[in-house]
Amino acid sequence: MFAADLYEVLTQRGKRPIYEKTEEFFALTFPTYNLRQLVRDVVLRLAGKNDKAVRQLELTYGGGKTHTLITLAPPGRRSRQAAQSSGRGGVCPGHRPETSQVPRGGAVLRQTGRREGHGIASPAGKVRTLKQPWSILAYQIAGDEGLKLLHAGGKAEERDSAPAGNLLTQLLELPAGDGLGTLILVDEVLMYARA
Repeated sequence: MFAADLYEVLTQRGKRPIYEKTEEFFALTFPTYNLRQLVRDVVLRLAGKNDKAVRQLELTYGGGKTHTLITLAPPGRRSRQAAQSSGRGGVCPGHRPETSQVPRGGAVLRQTGRREGHGIASPAGKVRTLKQPWSILAYQIAGDEGLKLLHAGGKAEERDSAPAGNLLTQLLELPAGDGLGTLILVDEVLMYARA
């Protein structure tokens, strides 16, 4: 029950309700000073009021990296509640995202494999099985249009090689055209690299 899994939170399959259900998760989360600061900074960044765009959590095994990522995901539902939540004064009182929807990308690289891939949802809720981290992010951010943007032939399919930086920049700029921020969460990078 207490094995946190960001993939289950992102896919909402009901396998770990203690993490998937926002109220249960925050009822059992002690908002430390550092967690409050991180949530505050991310919420302010999504609202366009903070310049620091990249955060890297460097903790040992069991140090709370996945738990922290779950606190932030998915922002349309969870970060707003994080700002106001729990009987412990909330994780980040007084700071709320100004948008009701914030596109997100979440790659749990331990779950990603060249053979099987895993199911991930587009912003419209359509689920596809994808294998590559860049495809997973593109699909979560912009659905088939995101895949087309990254694919050399403009197809809504995966590409085998990593896309050039300018394509990723274009992908990440798509939500900004609608006045929305984008939050990308990446977990289990070393598991992916090892495989």
